[in-house]
Amino acid sequence: DALSPLKVLARGYAIAYGPSGVVTSAGQVARGDDLRVRLADGDVRARVEEVACATGPDGGAREGALRP
Repeated sequence: DALSPLKVLARGYAIAYGPSGVVTSAGQVARGDDLRVRLADGDVRARVEEVACATGPDGGAREGALRP
């Protein structure tokens, strides 16, 4: 029960859906993309203004991490 997706959302988490489905990485979205964000009690629509990637492809810190 504790791992139920709805229970996880009720604890303050959200699921973001982008142009290609569920967003699991900052690299999946770009500036201007429209997102649907699923919350415990409904959905919100959002538009990406900027993307900041925390790590590079090798898992290390990225220089210039903010993508336009």
